[in-house]
Amino acid sequence: YTAYGNNGSVKEYFSDISGKVLEYENVVYGWYRAPKTFAAYDAMAYAAGAQEILGLALNWIKSKGFDFSTLTINSGKIRAINLMYTGTPPTWSKGMWHHMGEYTKFSANGVSSGDYNCSPAGTPLQLRVVCHENGHMVGEWPDTYKYTTTTGTDGIGAFDVMCNPGEATNPVWPNPYFLSKNGFGQTIDVTTTGANVNDATNSMIFYKYINKSNPAEYFIIHSKKKVLRGSSFPDEGVTIWRVNTAGDNQTTS
Repeated sequence: YTAYGNNGSVKEYFSDISGKVLEYENVVYGWYRAPKTFAAYDAMAYAAGAQEILGLALNWIKSKGFDFSTLTINSGKIRAINLMYTGTPPTWSKGMWHHMGEYTKFSANGVSSGDYNCSPAGTPLQLRVVCHENGHMVGEWPDTYKYTTTTGTDGIGAFDVMCNPGEATNPVWPNPYFLSKNGFGQTIDVTTTGANVNDATNSMIFYKYINKSNPAEYFIIHSKKKVLRGSSFPDEGVTIWRVNTAGDNQTTS
């Protein structure tokens, strides 16, 4: 898929970054025209307008006879729902700003709604935001930028799609901690090895070195080049990620 200058589709992005473990397909049902203006929805509380549209759209699809039980279901809930809308929200984390959330007020065919994300269907269509928001929903990955800034350039920056996704039509990889946590690629523990390790750049192999005095902290070593999905990385070479599983995404720990 190369339309609008994008490097592949959403499906191809998740196939690439998972080492072809994840095949993520969406049923693209069609266009639903909401009854209010974008400005009216954006004036509502954060996510309220998007959820109102989502409820209306899901019931419209239901009225057309779509069988929701044919989708991937997890504990009785639809695994993933994407709502893409036209219009540009002006303020981060307000009104119609794109986000991932949970909507449980819809049911049909013995299943109910659950996790959803809303992303912009702008002109031109671009991968960056929808891949980031699906990282929340499908990968279950948190943001890796601090909420006290809206630039997305702090912390990990454009080395991680969950911080600064990089190029709009070719978003960067998730960080290797998230990938290894989801079972994507191969993680090799080198804490006690005495051997030399030869690594190929942009491989799906991650090397883990554990802090013996604190197993919750370790390093992940991964070689990257500024090509393909990594073309908008700020730099290339051997990256050493310090991981603290007892930390969070809003403090220096």
